[in-house]
Amino acid sequence: MEEIVGIFQSRAAADAAVDGLLAVGFGPDCVAFMTPEITDSDLARIPTTDAEAPGIGKALTTYLGGVIGAGGGLALGSAIAGALVPGIGPILAGGVAAAALFGAGGAAAGSAIGEAAERKLDIGIPRDDLPFYAGILRQGQSVVIAFADSKEMVEAAHLVLQNKGAEAPSDARKRLQEYRSNAA
Repeated sequence: MEEIVGIFQSRAAADAAVDGLLAVGFGPDCVAFMTPEITDSDLARIPTTDAEAPGIGKALTTYLGGVIGAGGGLALGSAIAGALVPGIGPILAGGVAAAALFGAGGAAAGSAIGEAAERKLDIGIPRDDLPFYAGILRQGQSVVIAFADSKEMVEAAHLVLQNKGAEAPSDARKRLQEYRSNAA
């Protein structure tokens, strides 16, 4: 699941963005709306995650699947070599080929498992980003977050937020850092 964030100068623009997200197919449970008036209990209900950055789960399980598959292929080659001692050279070559084949299969299976697990487990904004959003809210701005589970929905959310005048989080982070340094 991927979160798409828009930061708005006015609540009216944020309201329009939420309406736009709902109109393109986002369910109410896939949109988070934070305003300066949000209470601590409301903020606590925003879905958060402690998961790693997007893509890490898939990369790790792809690697692990490849290692397990290659190990299985080498073990199979060794078992065949042990059963047929004469002609060990061709059998060892077969074991290496089996390791490559099983390694590729394991990597593909690991990748699929990692991608599915990442989609299911990584629902919410990173918990470490909450202080950033709290700072934005203290400045009187609103935050809209769409949680998308497909490339098409990610693109639709970006388009809606952009058309409604959202500021990108990276730009808001820079602005917030400048604000803090000027206030100090």
